[in-house]
This record gives sequence, structure tokens and C-alpha cells, in this order.
Amino acid sequence: MVSLMVGCVWYLDSGVSFHMTGNKSLFSTLEEKDLQMCIEMGDDGKYRVSGEGTVVFQREHGAPLTLTDVKYVPGLKKNLVSVAMLEDKGYDVVFSRGKAFLRHIGTGQTKRIGIQVKNLYKLEVDDCAALSSKVELVQSQDIGKLWHRRLGHLHHEALKIMQQISTGLPKGKLEQVDTCKGCTLGKYAKSSFQDRDS
Repeated sequence: MVSLMVGCVWYLDSGVSFHMTGNKSLFSTLEEKDLQMCIEMGDDGKYRVSGEGTVVFQREHGAPLTLTDVKYVPGLKKNLVSVAMLEDKGYDVVFSRGKAFLRHIGTGQTKRIGIQVKNLYKLEVDDCAALSSKVELVQSQDIGKLWHRRLGHLHHEALKIMQQISTGLPKGKLEQVDTCKGCTLGKYAKSSFQDRDS
């Protein structure tokens, strides 16, 4: 099932921890359950999280845009896309001159994803066709590479240990299939130049 974009506005928000919506009909898949979480909003209202799922936007051109791990928060009046979650998936989000841009950390590919409407940034679904399959579907290998680099090229076994003893690292496997080019180059040993008799 694919959600229709008609009458559906999503805002990019750097202050929220999760993608969230109060509109149950927007979900393509939804697992309704009490997640033992409450969302506190700017109006001091508290809203209980009643499920989690996937929202897929149908567009006229290109592949659908998919957001995963979207929280279902009954009573929430706005649909919010979390900047922090996009960054955790391996992207930088840049706000500049009334536009929002998404830049993949690994490839450097940049696309405009939003525009400023009054004092808020609205997600432009039609403009992110090239990134639609990448925004939320970054494989665990990419996340593993990202955290390997963020932690100063930490060995993958040490990364697993860090994941167990610390908070803030993503859950699940942080696999890294290919060899890190930076680590390989850092381990090269060059032989010294031979003395040259003049």
C-alpha cells in the first residue's frame, strides 16, 4: 500500500528525535503497540506513541519516497521528519537561503529536499526522486562504515564492544564488508630512501 500525498505536508524538524505523524492513514505498514514513550511538544502537551511503521509517498515521477521507523502519535497535528534520524542514516542536512539540502556523507551527492515556508522547512517530495531509495534504506554496511569513521577508524570488533557498553550507537549489526581505504593506507610502511653518494 502506498500513501497518497494529497493534503499531506511534512516538515523537516531539527528538534524532534523521530519521524512522527498523527495520521494513521499515511502508514503503508504499521505495528500498533504501546512503545512506553510519550512525546512532549512545545505547547506542553504530552502524546503517547501508539505504534511504529513505514510511510511511503507516491509521486508522479520516480520511485516512491520511503520513511522507516515513523512513530504513530495520535493527536499530533503535524507530520514531522527528524533531521537527526536522517543524519544517523548517513546524511548531512543543510539549511541555506530558504532551502534544505540532503548530502550523502559517503558519496557527497547533494539534493534539495525542502523549502522554507514562513519560518518552517517543508519537505518537497517531488524534488528528491534520485535519493528516494537511499534516504531511509541505507544498509547496515553503510551505517557500519559511518560509525567506523566517526570513531576514528575504530576496528570493527572494537565497534561491536562499544555498541554493547555505550549508549547512542545504533542497535543491530554494524557490519563492514569492504576494507576501509583509509585504514589500509595508514598501515602501509614505506621503506626509507637510500643514501645517495654524491
